[in-house]
Amino acid sequence: GIAEVRVLGGDPGAPATLNALIATITPAEVKNIQRNSVAIDEASNRLYIATDDDAGYSDRIVINTATDTVLGERILPLTMEGEGSQDQVSCAALIALSNRLFVTYEGGAVVSVDTTTNAIAAVISPTGRPGLSLLDAAGTSVVIQHTGANGIRKHDATTGAQQLSAPTGAGHFFSMVLHPAGTHAYVLDGTAPDKLRKVNLSSGAMTTIILPAGMA
Repeated sequence: GIAEVRVLGGDPGAPATLNALIATITPAEVKNIQRNSVAIDEASNRLYIATDDDAGYSDRIVINTATDTVLGERILPLTMEGEGSQDQVSCAALIALSNRLFVTYEGGAVVSVDTTTNAIAAVISPTGRPGLSLLDAAGTSVVIQHTGANGIRKHDATTGAQQLSAPTGAGHFFSMVLHPAGTHAYVLDGTAPDKLRKVNLSSGAMTTIILPAGMA
């Protein structure tokens, strides 16, 4: 679990200073929470950590990055049944300009939270269990990898409307990145033989690249 958050930094022009410990932040109430995901809003000096605990609560720890202090531990405003009876929070992505924090529940939803009011702005309820989710560079679309449905879904970040459904086939997907231009998603599949699946986010067409053994 997480007992503290360590802030690292340094000057990119002086490599020897990189990863230097700047501050250690301890939340006021330490629960048995698991590491899940971190999202940063540089413009507002906010760092968000999405967590879930054994009691079934889904929280986000909010940190002021200018003062390295914890602003609060806020329970996310939605309950989704996941594995067992817990809320499963798998990842988060932040749209800084529109004050949105996207939180993925493995129980079956991706939630857009308005970080100024802590209210739900939109709920995307995809088919299959969502696993990985990322926001495109423009902040207009959420791309979700669905473990249960063996595919990728693209949704409008504001309305939650589905824009694309693309099958990827069954596999063990544990990492995904988006092309900076937002044209493709790359999903790492650890099912033998190890492979990288490249999905066109406009047409849904997929290319599979076989990797050397042990790469994934």
